[in-house]
Formats: sequence, structure tokens, C-alpha cells
Amino acid sequence: MTAIKGTTLKTDFKSICDRAYHGESFIITRPREQNVVLISEREYQMLLRIKSYIINTQKQSEISAEQTYPDHFFDLFGSCHEDMSILESL
Repeated sequence: MTAIKGTTLKTDFKSICDRAYHGESFIITRPREQNVVLISEREYQMLLRIKSYIINTQKQSEISAEQTYPDHFFDLFGSCHEDMSILESL
């Protein structure tokens, strides 16, 4: 993840958006640590699917202090940046 200033985003908006579209992520630093993250829509949709998967998994089982996620969950999460198509089946 690359940290950039808001002024850099303003001056290089197109190239930064192109880079984000192709998988790079950015932290846009702002005063008083009010930072934001810029990612592609595809990556954002993937994160929403992961969030939904976690919520649905928790709803379907009784939650205990030792709750564990299915073995394949971390495989999906770990490789999500490289190949997000696997999450389309969720």
C-alpha cells in the first residue's frame, strides 16, 4: 500500500486511479490522521463479499469465544488480491 498526500492525488488523479484499477492500493494521508484508502471497485466488492461471508458464517453457528473460521477462509483471504474470481462463488 502506497501512502500519498491529498495534493498528490489532485495533481496525478488519472494515473493514481489507473494504478488503483490495476490492483495497487493507496492511503491518502490527511491532517489529524483522517486518512482514507483508495482501492479499485473490484477489490471493494471482494471485501464486501468477505464481510458478508463472515457475517453469514457467524449467524449460522453459535458463536463461542473459540470460534474458528473454515480452513479455506484464510486461503481465500490471503489470495484475494492475486485472484478475486474464487470469491464469486460465495
